[in-house]
Amino acid sequence: MKTIKLFLLLAAGLLTAACGEDNIGENYEILGLGGDREMQTELDRWIYENITVPYNMEVKYRWDRSEVDLTYTLVPVKEEVVRPIMQGVVKGWIKPYEEVTRGTDNASFIYKLSPKKFMLVGSAKYSGSTIVTGEAEGGRKVVIFRANDYKTDPEVLISMLKTCHHEFAHTISQAQRYPEEFAEVTSESYTTKWTSVSTVQARHNGFVSNYACKSPGEDFAETLAFLCMYGREWYEELIAQESAWYAKPENRKTSYDPGAALRTKQSLIETYLKSTWGVELYDTHAKKGLITLVQEAIREIRDDIEAEKNLN
Repeated sequence: MKTIKLFLLLAAGLLTAACGEDNIGENYEILGLGGDREMQTELDRWIYENITVPYNMEVKYRWDRSEVDLTYTLVPVKEEVVRPIMQGVVKGWIKPYEEVTRGTDNASFIYKLSPKKFMLVGSAKYSGSTIVTGEAEGGRKVVIFRANDYKTDPEVLISMLKTCHHEFAHTISQAQRYPEEFAEVTSESYTTKWTSVSTVQARHNGFVSNYACKSPGEDFAETLAFLCMYGREWYEELIAQESAWYAKPENRKTSYDPGAALRTKQSLIETYLKSTWGVELYDTHAKKGLITLVQEAIREIRDDIEAEKNLN
């Protein structure tokens, strides 16, 4: 009996001590449930001063699995690539839009419509045989994949810029829809099986890429992104090439000339940007257009990358 009493007293003492040690006050922080805080770094300050304040955009690079699709195996971005990537994004995507609307009624265009969250992921996202380089959620959040490849392949940054222009095209068209006529230009050739369409065949059908075949919305975003990334001369050559191909009777598989379709899409995008957002796609006598500004930025980015490589 004495042994049982002694055991109960010891147990009660241990329980009291344990409860005393585990006492959770109202200020106690539980890691992973919103209570943990990250110490602000020089990189955080640079992002805040150069992106968050001027462009109303959060840049997230610290790993947060809840921000990405849990069904894929992905890895965090390396901190050393965050700043050069974001400098390139600002130069090749944000600045051209900022410059082309400067002094107009839409001067706050990029501030208002830029995605409010920009997230960097280190690895690629694979969907079947397709590599997903970026994605957007409702025009408010953009996720960029393959960021860690910047160190071994700087051209990845150029691919990221194309993704930025594509996703931003979705953002602006969600805010103000593109002309309804756009969907009618190549309506007979859209397909949900776009992954089985080659780039060559897609262009024979009047699209800049096979992904553009997926839907009118993706077609609009791809066409604008390709115009910005590859320039007017490239697009004019594509139009001429596809019209020449269609001129041969044996190639007339569609009811329309693919070169003429590409021209119509270009014209509709040009009119839409000007009338809706005050954005000039091409140069005017007064100032440079969006395409010229993006092309100049891409050349500068490549020069900067080459200079950095030579220093190392």
